[in-house]
Amino acid sequence: MKMHSSALLGVLACGVALGSICAQDQAKQTGTLKFKAFKSFQFILPKEVWTKVVGVVSLKHPSGESFRAQRNGLKLSVDTNGDGRMNKDVKGTKGYLKFRTKGFQYAARFRGSSGGYEYATSCAMVGSVAGIPLQLIDLNNNGTYNDLGQDAVVVGKGKVAAYLSKSVSHKGKVYNFEVSENGRDVTVTPYDGEVGTINLAAGFKSRGKLESAIVTDGYGNVFNVAGFKSGLVVPTGSYTILSGQVRKGSQSARINGGKMNALEVRADKVNKLSWGGPLIAEFTYALAEGKVTVAPTDLHIYGKAGEEYTDWLPGAKSPKFTVRDPDTGKSIGSFIFGSC
Repeated sequence: MKMHSSALLGVLACGVALGSICAQDQAKQTGTLKFKAFKSFQFILPKEVWTKVVGVVSLKHPSGESFRAQRNGLKLSVDTNGDGRMNKDVKGTKGYLKFRTKGFQYAARFRGSSGGYEYATSCAMVGSVAGIPLQLIDLNNNGTYNDLGQDAVVVGKGKVAAYLSKSVSHKGKVYNFEVSENGRDVTVTPYDGEVGTINLAAGFKSRGKLESAIVTDGYGNVFNVAGFKSGLVVPTGSYTILSGQVRKGSQSARINGGKMNALEVRADKVNKLSWGGPLIAEFTYALAEGKVTVAPTDLHIYGKAGEEYTDWLPGAKSPKFTVRDPDTGKSIGSFIFGSC
């Protein structure tokens, strides 16, 4: 059974406009990034990752693989300087700690509950290489910054991060991209393959803003293509959506590829695609004793091109569904998943 819902999004549209191979500068360039801690961590990530604290905070550093930690109820004591002695505490449900040893700096957010403590990164390696502003994020919380497809990078200005990629795109040029384990050293060289322009933003029409749209070709190239009204130059290939986010005020939803077909980016062809609203809700239901039961796990909301919308906020609320009498058309009830 299918029901239509306008919900958060209006009509969205996207296109893939493909160009010819871009002329590239041939010089290899290197640069050094610097550590920066963020007590207020406001990056828009492809996925938020939290790691359990089980006797240690598992951050690799020059002197070891982790830092000792000891939990006592809703208090976590941590060795933040690597000398083996507990010197900082996290008390209650939230906390923030800086770690520092010879040749290593790190900052992490902590959250606690009766089930234990978890931590997530709260820092980045920042700077500019070859005129490209960069912010590297240890998304998988292991203390290193060069895990392709697991760590994250912000290219250019802003706070929207994509997964760490083999290449980056900036101002119409594509570069091969290499990062050292500690995130300090970055090397870029001009990409010498075919490139095209992917545009998911120019035709975006919605009551919400497309904050991120992360695409990948499945071969290690990952890009955030939201916000580029003229498109983003990327290596040619077949791209799928990994994740995304749309927001209107306090309301938001996450996007994944769902049933969407791949976007073909070629140097000699222009592809256009309509996606987003009107949305379609697909679900299974049970009818017993005059009551219709729909389990939240059996509900899937898709856009026009088959992309799926999940994690509706606030309160994980879904769009509103109205049940009508098939004979009279009158409403006989409504519901919103996540509402009380």
